[in-house]
Amino acid sequence: MNTKQYIIKLGFGLLFCFISVSVESVTVTSTRLFLSPDVQSTSMSVINSDDEPLTCKIEVRNLDVKNGKLTLTEGDGINNPSPVNMVRIAPSRFNLDFRQVQEFKAIYRRKPGVEDGEYIGAIAVICKGQAEESTKKVEIKPTLVQNIPLIVRTKKLDSQVTFSNVRKVGTKVFAEMLVTGERSVSGDVTIGYQESGGIIKELKKVSHYPGEKPKQLELELKSDTDSPLKIMFNELKESGQIKSETPVGG
Repeated sequence: MNTKQYIIKLGFGLLFCFISVSVESVTVTSTRLFLSPDVQSTSMSVINSDDEPLTCKIEVRNLDVKNGKLTLTEGDGINNPSPVNMVRIAPSRFNLDFRQVQEFKAIYRRKPGVEDGEYIGAIAVICKGQAEESTKKVEIKPTLVQNIPLIVRTKKLDSQVTFSNVRKVGTKVFAEMLVTGERSVSGDVTIGYQESGGIIKELKKVSHYPGEKPKQLELELKSDTDSPLKIMFNELKESGQIKSETPVGG
């Protein structure tokens, strides 16, 4: 496994815009998955750090994107197209022994009649303990759930990122991040020196979804500086190629 991958414990709901069940026994190796005609499959791993075997299943779920917020939803009452029938999971069910790692793939499959656009959902990792046959009494096993945002695009879609009201007050830099266009964006926001480009502050994996208002950013520097600064956005490679920068005002 690539040591640079972020190991996200189940239940770290602050990384996402919706809540997951808090558990300590299962970890996953991705915080967001992207699929498109250019990226027709992607993979992630599930790790069992519990002291008992687990049975897991993987499924695609609907997310309602409303006012830039992601909410798990059932049925047809969602504001955005569903990716449920556009993704195949392999394997979708497996057993995990103690400290075992299982990789699975999400595979893009566009069906006839699907309109072009961006489809936002979630990959749900659902695990529970395996009840032993020797157990004499009925025992309720908790179900462990993690929901990882899934972005499916049917073609190349354009968006733009701009910054406004960028200013520095003491050691803090304030800015509004505005996204316009046809799709969501996900990337890193950084503060750097205008002359050298050296990075002095970074926010990793900042996401902006359709319908969301300008994102209010606040980045605190380790120390004050009189050197000219700039704020930059660099989109994650799997999300796109957007780059944007704006000078920081005093």
